[in-house]
Amino acid sequence: MCRKKRRGCFGRLFLLFLLCSLLFAGYMAMQSRIVKLCSAELYLKGLPSGFEGATILYVSDVHAGALASGKESARVLLDLQSLYPDLLLLGGDYSGADLWSVRNPEAALGERDAFFQELAWFYAPLGKFAVRGCSDMDQGLQDALTAGGVTLLCNQVARLDRNGDHLILAGFDDWSKGEQAVEGVCALFAEQDTVIALSHDAALFPMAARHGAPDLMLCGAPPLGQVRLPAFLTRNAAACPGWQRLGSTTLLISGGLGCARLPLRLNSPAQVHLITLRRG
Repeated sequence: MCRKKRRGCFGRLFLLFLLCSLLFAGYMAMQSRIVKLCSAELYLKGLPSGFEGATILYVSDVHAGALASGKESARVLLDLQSLYPDLLLLGGDYSGADLWSVRNPEAALGERDAFFQELAWFYAPLGKFAVRGCSDMDQGLQDALTAGGVTLLCNQVARLDRNGDHLILAGFDDWSKGEQAVEGVCALFAEQDTVIALSHDAALFPMAARHGAPDLMLCGAPPLGQVRLPAFLTRNAAACPGWQRLGSTTLLISGGLGCARLPLRLNSPAQVHLITLRRG
């Protein structure tokens, strides 16, 4: 009799655990469908007066097709066109990191291409620029970017002009895809230039700082960035999404727009960033 009671108790506990797990997974799935617009005014010392009030729309880790189709992912950005951002910056990982794309890379490429085709409708007077992420497949990437009117910065810089002044946009290639040409990229701009750097991987920052720190560095989501544990359980807080100040550089690590591997999020909402530049 006692054994039967213990088995019955164990069974009820197991069912309770299973129910709680399903409810928790459902909550995480619901969180993955919510996109947060994060607005910030950023004061930069030495910002040219011509760029006072300029706005940047920044998004990373789209993972088109993993949770939302390429068109649905682009629609998030197109809906923000009414904010009239001056510059659109994309931080890499446009497809290819979900479980389905591993088995069907052609489908992942199709969703990525659809994302960029829709971005052709997005207007940004200072341009649309992108860097590669660790999950971006080279096949057809340049053609897809061109179709969306997006310029790929692969260890390159671009000069942006506004109201008679200029600043430099530097794009670092992802280390897993290209060479670590940090010193070469930093040699392409002068010390007095205001520099905005774009890199998928925030681990590049210490090297960039040694060779001429940018004023603003925008990076993509860290591995497993969809799930953010409480601070007291996180050993490396510097790798968490959010704003950080490192020396003379302001660093933003985005939580990303899409989901990699599984459509689940916890304490790390999907994000799109609208940054207004101010003279500090």
